[in-house]
Amino acid sequence: MTAARCRSAGWSVAVVDHLPFGGTCQLRGCDPKKVLVGAADAIDHSRRMRGKGIGGGEPIIAWDELIQFKRTFTDPVPAMKE
Repeated sequence: MTAARCRSAGWSVAVVDHLPFGGTCQLRGCDPKKVLVGAADAIDHSRRMRGKGIGGGEPIIAWDELIQFKRTFTDPVPAMKE
């Protein structure tokens, strides 16, 4: 890596990235996807189990609540990584 070679030569190095600090997986990749896909899977499974021992009202996704839940573990990531 160029930055490592420059640093070992005694130079000061700064790495600038235009993306939010914290990383793809935590902020917009793996973890957020698991929450959103998990909710969709739960709705799908519930619907497919109708008449097979699962009853009640029609399941729905409360989008605002789901996003709020997702943010409880994605928002703190940059501060923890910093």
